[in-house]
Amino acid sequence: MVDPINTPLPHSPTSRPMTDFPFRPAPIPFNRLQISDGLLMTADLWEQAHDYHRQRQNFYYQALFQPGIIWGLGVAVSTAPEAVEARYRDQRWVRVQPGVAIDALGNPIVVSEVVDFRLQSAPPRGEVHTIFLVLRYSDPRDRVANGALSSSPETFSLVETTAPEAADVELCRLLLTGGSTALVSTADVLAPNPQELDLRYRQWAQSRPQGTVQLVEIQEVGKDLLEQETGGIAVWDQGQVAPLAQAVPGLYPALAPLPPLRLDATALATADPTPWDWLYLPATLARSLPVSAQATLQRHLAQGGALVVPVAIDGTALTSLYPLAAEFQTAIAAAERDDTTVDLRADLHQEFQAVQSNIASQVDTILQTLASFAAAVGCPLQGSGAIGPDHLLRQRPFVFAGWPSAAGYPLQVRAWGGLIVVVGALAESWRPNVALSTPREQLRSSQEFGVNLLYYGWYRRYLSRLQGLPNAVRSGPSATDSLRARRPGDPLA
Repeated sequence: MVDPINTPLPHSPTSRPMTDFPFRPAPIPFNRLQISDGLLMTADLWEQAHDYHRQRQNFYYQALFQPGIIWGLGVAVSTAPEAVEARYRDQRWVRVQPGVAIDALGNPIVVSEVVDFRLQSAPPRGEVHTIFLVLRYSDPRDRVANGALSSSPETFSLVETTAPEAADVELCRLLLTGGSTALVSTADVLAPNPQELDLRYRQWAQSRPQGTVQLVEIQEVGKDLLEQETGGIAVWDQGQVAPLAQAVPGLYPALAPLPPLRLDATALATADPTPWDWLYLPATLARSLPVSAQATLQRHLAQGGALVVPVAIDGTALTSLYPLAAEFQTAIAAAERDDTTVDLRADLHQEFQAVQSNIASQVDTILQTLASFAAAVGCPLQGSGAIGPDHLLRQRPFVFAGWPSAAGYPLQVRAWGGLIVVVGALAESWRPNVALSTPREQLRSSQEFGVNLLYYGWYRRYLSRLQGLPNAVRSGPSATDSLRARRPGDPLA
């Protein structure tokens, strides 16, 4: 059985990166000292001149890069140094190796020698706490009185915390259980146990993504991250969109999904949709949403967000029509290679067109079951919703002619502004099946289509904010660009 303590889940509160939103440089003009003959150079003016260049350097880093570790900074359980008092010689010491990092504000952090550190957290018996060990930049001007020294190194602090600040650089984390104080060397670095160091969520310094997209999944009331049995295998329910979010960095690094949020209809009714870009709502829930929840979705769409509604085809005629259409396509392809089957080819084409017509009729019938919901959220199903060859969903970032398949059946996709209806088992196409028999090409094609869905939601919301649509601009200040006043503030929304 899966143990949620021993196996932290991707995108769960205890396993997500510390900073969900990277900093952005603030739109504050730089002040450059104007030099002229006879200028009396004071300490304040000298500092102002140097701060200008440091601010530009940090501004540049915030604009183009993400914070993280550059090299080194390994962490391991160690013994207590001989110089410490006997009462502190216990099994709660770690050793940090030399290395270099850079924080979210663009400040370099250089650890030039080995550092021994003792963890002090001790949760009450019966409780489990997630502890972070982080590096924090230390400005010399915060430590040394003005004029006390001619120079002072830029250094750092090692901090043990349960609530990291936005500019902290994570070295490791660990789950500490109450009543057990000794740290243990990690037996399996890919699946650490409590009391073992977990280095899986360290962030590397890298290029900044073009944009971040906030995913939201609407689920049944009362449903949570429950352990489920699937095909005799115990799995930990991560929801429907988390597998797609995990696949995006490897497929399209320019777009960074934030850890998906999961809400039920009750929470949706009172939620503020302003931070959301992309929302996933199964049709079974959409048809029964209360009016208050529909109002939230209407505001989400009015702000430029996207709403993806997958519709299952189980129990419909499509499950028999799709295989029949595939058989006709195979027969037509075989007949095309035989010049003596002209009449047969004509009959096959005619039958195939009849099947395609039945499929289209079935899809239209399914879509009409969402007509009242679509009207309630401000996107009435006017027209066919067909997606042409130049539509963004077919073009960016991956080009699609036909849509991928899921659970053995092709997907049907329709769009009315921000409302996208997908007829088929959309979420099942983003991850391997339990038997691990999903062809790699099919899995990759479905994930790329999922990336297109995310990009569509992000880009639509981005353009809406640029045009200042009502309530489309996210709140929250930027990071400032003054080194003296700069402190971790609200991250980029």
